[in-house]
Amino acid sequence: MGSSGLLFAMKAILLTDEPAVSNLFGISIPSKWASWAELLLVYALNPSLGGLIVHVCGVVVGVAYVRRHVILQRLIGRIKV
Repeated sequence: MGSSGLLFAMKAILLTDEPAVSNLFGISIPSKWASWAELLLVYALNPSLGGLIVHVCGVVVGVAYVRRHVILQRLIGRIKV
């Protein structure tokens, strides 16, 4: 289960800031939403809660990695020294 979560994280890292369009079974989707669309497709085909949690965490970690500078700036701005 951990390796599939890692693969979803890597997919999110690669596609989050892409301005291109991805093709998922003939449906054109903006690339930044492709990992979420694939997650929904995987869950629809195999609805297990454990797999869903691992895959969602993988996508969230991947997006957080790409957006880490924005997240850190917002956190530092809220902390008053």
